Amino acid sequence: MKRWAPVMIAVGLWLMGFPVGSGLLSAPSASAPSLRQDPRRAPPNPTTPERPKGTAITFGGKGHEEVLPNPYRFSASPEIVSAAVTELLKELELPLDERESRPRTGLFRTEWYVFSKGIHTKNELLRVADLPDGDLHNWTRARYRLEIRVNLIESNATAVTVAAEIEGLIQDLMSSTWVRCRSRGVIENNILRALRERVELK
Repeated sequence: MKRWAPVMIAVGLWLMGFPVGSGLLSAPSASAPSLRQDPRRAPPNPTTPERPKGTAITFGGKGHEEVLPNPYRFSASPEIVSAAVTELLKELELPLDERESRPRTGLFRTEWYVFSKGIHTKNELLRVADLPDGDLHNWTRARYRLEIRVNLIESNATAVTVAAEIEGLIQDLMSSTWVRCRSRGVIENNILRALRERVELK
């Protein structure tokens, strides 16, 4: 009778709805993780550098991204477009330079924003700008600031021009210098696409 006891217990648990292979009868595996990965989130990648806040807009990486004309024409009034610009910059945590900006007349200039630091700086710069010829420098930081102009071109039509000023920090044993890099239009295009989503594609 004793040798049939485990079988009878297993059958009873099966009838009650418990899986026979559950932890009630079998010992837990020593290699099983105690916490499961949330399926809604991608697993962490230790080689990916942590981005600072405000980089909701990605810099390229997708060959099929639409390239918009710059300036871009919106079928909306300057007031509506300027309000959308203000909301977008706030969402991206890009504060305005209060001394140079004139939002009422359609001029928005942001403060400098550092978007990369450390060993990944050069690669991040190359995604959005052309570096000086014969570059052999040690790039330690990258930053940009935006100038957005909103202009009325005709009744209920507005043109928006976006320009990004991009710089990289060169550092050696003796000094450090910010160097201007020519924009490739990636940042400008992503700003225009995000603005279009707010104004036209709601």
